[in-house]
Amino acid sequence: MSVSTTSDLELAEAEAGAAVELVAGGDIAARSPWELFVRRFREDKFALVSIGFLVLLVLVAIFAPVVCSLVGAPGPYKADTNALDLFGQPTGPSSAHLFGVDQLGRDVFSRVVYGARVSLLVAFVSTAITTVIGVFLGLFAGYYRGWVDTLVSRTVDAWLAIPYLLLAIGLASACSFGTGCVGGLVKPGVPVVIAVIALTSWTYPARIIRGQVLSLREKEFVDAARSLGASNRRIIVKELLPNLAAPIIVFVTTFVPTAILFEAALSFLGVGVQPPTPSWGQMISDASLNIQSQWWYMLFPGLALLFTVLAFNFVGDAMTDALNPRTRKS
Repeated sequence: MSVSTTSDLELAEAEAGAAVELVAGGDIAARSPWELFVRRFREDKFALVSIGFLVLLVLVAIFAPVVCSLVGAPGPYKADTNALDLFGQPTGPSSAHLFGVDQLGRDVFSRVVYGARVSLLVAFVSTAITTVIGVFLGLFAGYYRGWVDTLVSRTVDAWLAIPYLLLAIGLASACSFGTGCVGGLVKPGVPVVIAVIALTSWTYPARIIRGQVLSLREKEFVDAARSLGASNRRIIVKELLPNLAAPIIVFVTTFVPTAILFEAALSFLGVGVQPPTPSWGQMISDASLNIQSQWWYMLFPGLALLFTVLAFNFVGDAMTDALNPRTRKS
């Protein structure tokens, strides 16, 4: 898992306030950081197209039943034995089933559409939990330093020493079979996948935020707040946290596609989202057994996964460049 380094996430100090630029007639026009961000982001055409694709994908996921009914798809769980051939084998794309059917006669189009729900839900929720945990621990470690910083830093180092994929597989496996884990209280499913991704990934934002806070806590605006009698809580919430918006945004936009691939990998290995809940990774895993004769069952969920991850990556790269011009390609 690759995460941008701390230096790549810093905003140029010259752009901390309002920026100015020359306009027609030699006048000077002030531009806020937000206006500069939007202007730079709009220069990336791939990112704009990706935004449109992702908005469409989210709408399709939210209104999955409506989308399926519009194309006459029966839904992701209904098995249609009439869609199988004379030998009981699934058939490919047709007017009745746009993306063909799987081994049980279930409509692949419906499962791809409903699979988008699972992928986006896991990605967004796990990213939110990961970010909250990482930002909270990074803030406290960087601001208070001392034993707090030592405890958090050593925990992060120990956690990173364990191969995260093996750790995730182990944690997911413990709750993915039988009655689940924790005495049967935690059942296999989407919540387990979300928890596993968050537990194995919080260290990355924690390290990024800690490094940022160690630098920010020595700035003049923090010293000024202290001299005015501001409490530690106020300094953290009112002074430091707003100045961490850029690295947090960059982390979120780059981690969402990672979470999507993470979920797909766990489902592909059989320890993620459990049947019959549709998942792109699970569908690709099932299709791998008969890829030569049933190519459509791997092609369509594979393309959905590919385009979704690419779109998020394009948006993430564009946001990184817009927030920090020093990372922009010449």
